[in-house]
Amino acid sequence: MKPLKINFLQISILIVVVTHVVGMVGFVSPWQELFISLTPFHLLLSAGLLLANQEDKSKNFWFAVVGVVAAGYLVELLGIQTGVIFGEYSYDRALGPKIGDTPPVIGVNWMMLVVAVAALVSRINTPFVIKAMLGAMVLVGIDYLIEPVAIAYDFWHWHQATVPTHNYLGWLITAFIFFGVYLSVVKNKSNPLAWILLLMQIIFFGVLNFTV
Repeated sequence: MKPLKINFLQISILIVVVTHVVGMVGFVSPWQELFISLTPFHLLLSAGLLLANQEDKSKNFWFAVVGVVAAGYLVELLGIQTGVIFGEYSYDRALGPKIGDTPPVIGVNWMMLVVAVAALVSRINTPFVIKAMLGAMVLVGIDYLIEPVAIAYDFWHWHQATVPTHNYLGWLITAFIFFGVYLSVVKNKSNPLAWILLLMQIIFFGVLNFTV
């Protein structure tokens, strides 16, 4: 009997699935505080595995990655300081240390979502602008799932009773710009881990929506 060969992609898929499932259970367990505190590490691990499985690791790709991380942090920083981009909100403890009241890891989250969604929308045979808009709409949908969970588990909170429509418009415009840059700079967007990471994100936040 031949030994089972496991490649890096399979290991990555296993890690992504297991960590999301364990985290999902942990968030509603007696050890909730511990699992919330591990959120930045989980985010960095997921993003790292996604980047490691990217087929195109050219200079343009890394330029785009660093650019989206930096721009993602800066747009959130401006959002926090002005209340103009997404509405008035504040970050809590779950996303780790903050600079200017904004956790730098939020830029990594923007990058991870852009890279993953771009890998999927780039396969659709539509004009560039349509791909960018589709990607932006997917991100708005994901944010819609994230918001109730983020508020309940100390990711951030809004300075009003409900999530403002302003937030989703801000996400749509910001994401459209990010996708426009990323899709134009990176030639090969293929990433075999993208679909499973997005699926697990949807399952994670979708299930936790029923607990809040």
